[in-house]
This record gives sequence, structure tokens and C-alpha cells, in this order.
Amino acid sequence: GEQVEWYVEAASNPVLVDHAATYEGDRQTSGDQPLYRLARMDLAVFETEVWELVQDLEVLHDLMTQLGEADARRYEILRAVDAALDAVDLGDVPGTAAAARARLTGVLAAPARASAHRISAVGHAHI
Repeated sequence: GEQVEWYVEAASNPVLVDHAATYEGDRQTSGDQPLYRLARMDLAVFETEVWELVQDLEVLHDLMTQLGEADARRYEILRAVDAALDAVDLGDVPGTAAAARARLTGVLAAPARASAHRISAVGHAHI
């Protein structure tokens, strides 16, 4: 075993869907007992190629469901996704994700029809 040092920043906040104030949000009225407790934490290795595969599959799923059932491109995407999933070894997903992604390159690179709109999304967000 390799020795690892890691730091955790965590917060326990109530769900504030309606953004209404609660008595727990004010030191004058909140109780002195902890409201939340961390019961479990997992450490995982982030596999970039697997994450990219998931993104590719989600994009293709969303595109496919927007295409009409009579659209040939819908079935081209379906066949490519099927081939990609066939390439994934469930015993070694990180080791086979690149091969699966390679089977999606054609449908991901295919342009829309000549009559399709061309758009550019530009945005800015504050978290």
C-alpha cells in the first residue's frame, strides 16, 4: 500500500428548496446538538476515459430520443451504442472504455443535415 494524505471539506446543510429561513439558521435560536452526522465516505479513483464514455453515451441517448422513429440516423446511433457496449468488459471497464468510445466516433462526428440550424451556446454561471 501506497500512503495517501487527503483532506476533506464537508458541510451539512438542510435542504432549502423554498429558501425560507429556519430557526436552525440563527445562532440565537438554533439548538446545540448536531443535526447531521457523516455515516460513510468512500474514496474512489476517477477514471477519465470511463467518464468520457458516459458523457458520449448520454449525448447520443439524448440525440437519439429527439430523432423521429423513422429517422435512419436514430438507428445508426442505436447500432453504434450497441457496438460500444459490446466492447465494454464489465470486469475491466477502465481498460475497455477507450475501445468502446472508438466505436462511437463515427456517429459523434456526423454532422446534422444541411438544413439543420447551427447554434453556438455561450453562457456564464455562478455557483
